[in-house]
Amino acid sequence: DDILRQGVQGISDIITIPRAFNLGNVLRELNRPREAALWFQLALARDRTFAAAWYNLAHLAEAAGDLDMARDRLERATACDPTFADAAFNLARMHYAAGAYDRAATAWQHYLDLDHDSEWARKARHGIALCRQHLRVPSSGG
Repeated sequence: DDILRQGVQGISDIITIPRAFNLGNVLRELNRPREAALWFQLALARDRTFAAAWYNLAHLAEAAGDLDMARDRLERATACDPTFADAAFNLARMHYAAGAYDRAATAWQHYLDLDHDSEWARKARHGIALCRQHLRVPSSGG
């Protein structure tokens, strides 16, 4: 890992952002997540607003079981590109899994603002309905 990291740092001036990102994607497909993460990080070192790199790092973090990091990376992706519908949907999914139903509903609503007609939009509406069920405060009776 150290040799690869040093190699990445040494060539960071000649590798373009798209090349770093694409190599990260290839390595991810080859099930080499640590190496993929380095290339996504290199792309982000050159452009901190590259939402797709944050998104891919989120998937790597989720696959590794680091759900807090995955949520953080998805939040960064949506902050960098508010029109990134996949990031908004997955952020909602992660919030829902963590029991943050208000944040999940907000993220799914954001998704619906971007895509209101697809199968994923139907899933987002269902997610919002589930969040509302969780957020209902039982009546005090009386």
